[in-house]
Amino acid sequence: MSKAFEAAAQPARALAVVVVSGLCMAFGLAALFIGTFPLFLRPVSQELGWGAATFPQALVVSGLSGALAGPLIGALIDRLGVRAVLIWGMACWGAALFSMAFLTGSIVQLYVFSMILGVAAAACGPVALTKLVSEHVERARGVALGFVMSVGPAIGTATAVIAAHWLIGALEWRRAYEVLGGTIVLLTVPLALALAILLPRRLQASGDAVAASEHSMGSGLTIGEAVKSHEFWIVVGFAMLVCGAINSFVGHFVAWCAERGLGEGAATVALSAFSLAGATGPLLAGAMADRVANPRILSVFLLLPVAGFCLAFFGPPAMIVPALILLGVGFSATTGLTPFLTTRYFGLRHSGQIFGLILGLSTLAMGLGPVALGMARDAFGSYRPALPALIVATAAAVLIGLALPRYRFARAAGGGAPPPISGVGESD
Repeated sequence: MSKAFEAAAQPARALAVVVVSGLCMAFGLAALFIGTFPLFLRPVSQELGWGAATFPQALVVSGLSGALAGPLIGALIDRLGVRAVLIWGMACWGAALFSMAFLTGSIVQLYVFSMILGVAAAACGPVALTKLVSEHVERARGVALGFVMSVGPAIGTATAVIAAHWLIGALEWRRAYEVLGGTIVLLTVPLALALAILLPRRLQASGDAVAASEHSMGSGLTIGEAVKSHEFWIVVGFAMLVCGAINSFVGHFVAWCAERGLGEGAATVALSAFSLAGATGPLLAGAMADRVANPRILSVFLLLPVAGFCLAFFGPPAMIVPALILLGVGFSATTGLTPFLTTRYFGLRHSGQIFGLILGLSTLAMGLGPVALGMARDAFGSYRPALPALIVATAAAVLIGLALPRYRFARAAGGGAPPPISGVGESD
């Protein structure tokens, strides 16, 4: 009787895990720090006397610290489960964002705050939540991960952009960071606790039958084996190029709009459209990924940023919102596919560590992009000379995506032993 009840409860539990994970992602780094960064860039830089490339270094430092901490956090999650890491990570992440209100103009202070922010956000972000979802969802894993990686962050970013715009105008930027940081602590820590209560203790470390079956098969590459495979560098390559190029543009979008004579209100609307459009990307890409055998078809989503950049740079001002929509769908589809491809190419056993490294490198690229574009702006006095490089970067990502090989770990229903490790012994 208890086994029958447990089997019946698994779909409801899986759905609850997906929904609560999406809500946690809505208050994560992508939404509340990176998403609102364009609105903070000008007031923070003006008050503290920084150039266009200084404050964006916070994205670099947080990305680098997240990249270094990601594999360690993934290892802790793989060993201990999500519960403790997620709860403490949420509390520290909210406190870290709150601390940005106390910037004084010291570069050392900016680096320290950003480092803490990156590590804390990594502990409660996609590494933990996609690992949890992957362990509890198999048949529609692509759609589930797409929901967690897109709908929550998209709605969270769109809301945060509007809230930050009002808070900065009504209270100024320091109070805005305090409100955002305090909101994280007050709302997401209870969500993390609810997620912990939702799962029986025995499932918090090992997952349900989905993860158990893969563990019992002995499947799953180690992080060392993954790094030696060409699949790893294909995924890392297109993810870094797309994330770095789009985030560099979005990070300077308000300033770029001002350079083109567009008002801050129009820029805010376009950024909201970017965020809301992002909700569709991973859902569409995930649904396709669940159904296609050839992952190279998924590279069609990498074409969207190329089209978005061309429309923004060469189209009339009225095309700014459609351009941002294309960028939003392409960006979110890329970030949504990354954890799915991680489990399909490297298995579940060490997916926390492997995805932690991939996510860290992608976040690092997202930090380096705005700094590089800011340096170009300071050097040339305009954004225009550097913009073609963004088109080249996203076009290169399309070519890399076309090199994706067949999946190593197909759905469990397919059965059979996993294929050999390319780059580690026998090739595909």
